[in-house]
Amino acid sequence: MVHQKNKDITFEDLKGLKAEGYIRDSTKDQAEGFGPDTQRHAIEQFARLYGLILGEAWYTDFVSGRSIIKRQGFLKAISDAKNNYYDVLLVYHTSRFARNRADAIKYKQLLKSLDKIMVFVSQGIISGRSGDFLSEGIHEVLDEQRSIDISTFVAGGLSEKFEQGWSNGKPPLGYRSQKTESGNWVIKVPDPKTMPALLELLRLYATGKYSYVQVADILNSRGYHTRLNRPFTKGSVETAIINRFYNGEIIYHPGQPDEKINKGNQEVPDEVRSLWLKCQEVRKKRELKRISLPTTHRVYPLSGVLICGRCGRPYHGEASGRRNGKVYRQMHHHYLRCGVKPVIVQAHNVEQEFTEYVINPIQIDGGWRTAVMAYFNQRSVTPSDEASLMRLDNALENLRKQHLWGDITDEKYRKERRSLEAERQSLLNQLHPKPSVNLEEAAKLLQQFPKIWGHSAVSDEQRQTFIHEAFAEVRIEGRRLTKALPKPQYAPLFAYSIWINGPTRSGGFGRGERI
Repeated sequence: MVHQKNKDITFEDLKGLKAEGYIRDSTKDQAEGFGPDTQRHAIEQFARLYGLILGEAWYTDFVSGRSIIKRQGFLKAISDAKNNYYDVLLVYHTSRFARNRADAIKYKQLLKSLDKIMVFVSQGIISGRSGDFLSEGIHEVLDEQRSIDISTFVAGGLSEKFEQGWSNGKPPLGYRSQKTESGNWVIKVPDPKTMPALLELLRLYATGKYSYVQVADILNSRGYHTRLNRPFTKGSVETAIINRFYNGEIIYHPGQPDEKINKGNQEVPDEVRSLWLKCQEVRKKRELKRISLPTTHRVYPLSGVLICGRCGRPYHGEASGRRNGKVYRQMHHHYLRCGVKPVIVQAHNVEQEFTEYVINPIQIDGGWRTAVMAYFNQRSVTPSDEASLMRLDNALENLRKQHLWGDITDEKYRKERRSLEAERQSLLNQLHPKPSVNLEEAAKLLQQFPKIWGHSAVSDEQRQTFIHEAFAEVRIEGRRLTKALPKPQYAPLFAYSIWINGPTRSGGFGRGERI
């Protein structure tokens, strides 16, 4: 890949590698000189100095604490590493990557297993390098201890504030923050600017006529805005409706095992409290009317092999709620990088097309042994052939990376990919390795499968098992199935099926590119 294993990386080895930057920032960090502009400038300067090709992803998190869960930018960086979008991850300081030693070790090992390099630019540390091992470990221990000290100090202050009846966190709609007379704490007080929006929101929902979405639409049409001067959404309306702050209560660590509820000192106007309680009655009635659909776990037979014919990225199964139940679909999560449309396709439609054009035409008769064994008796693979296949596979992988990085256009990518795949297939057509499966059993399975595939007694788990056993990939572009590629050991039997179907047979593997 990018470097030799078991060899210490030097800064000179980084030249020409594709890099991305990770930035983490919080209010406390800005005071210490760890602001996002400082981090970005240092990363850009390092990339220029050592000749790295710096991308534009800039994975960024504006969060505090030691937990990884809320760091979406960090998780995206890890995900893109798995997808081979970059070679080097540049981080300003060890404390920016993790303030939890266990997480630091876990994710650094993961990046190493993916053959990725991580550099802490301000400290001049290449993670995992033997010469930096001690320094890196000491920094991580100090980072975690400092994070623990800060968390303990902050938690103690917040707990004391809660016990005295004052709300923590950001002020809700209709309120603003204000310092106490002593100047030690910040409390929430009614805000004349946003209180009208809160009252109108509560009045609308209390009528029982409108949903969260409808309330948001009405508020926006009447010119109201949230506390942050943004349009209302379903979420912002629901947040106000369920917030017990408007009933004079405060909550410490809501939803956590140590959750506490206390009577708050905040001023709550009588009209606000009365309307909020009416809203709770409306919520309760609606919950009683709501029909609870049984939760079902849907297995998608094509998950794991269904990929985009344009960029080679996978599709994933998702369920979407509807009034009459759930709609199951396959979604392309990386569509922004490849531009395929539509992004979402109905799982049933894809599976139906796979059944019609791939499964139903399968035909294996008694003559398969003679034809298939003749296939295997042709010339075997030589070292030269293996080298040629490896060269073509590497060329395809490099082409895919260039396309994902935006170095080549979609049109050029598709054209060169088709050329390389055609060259690879031409070589494979001349090579026939010995069968690695029991062809007798495989033939029996394929002979029966069109009959049993649609049988009501066959589960989606069983269909998925078969697909994963027999197919390397299934490609779609938009809504159209473009290719079903059997695994090498099954290819001779599928080829025999195509042969006996004949070129004039409609559907199945005879549909041109869908072979």
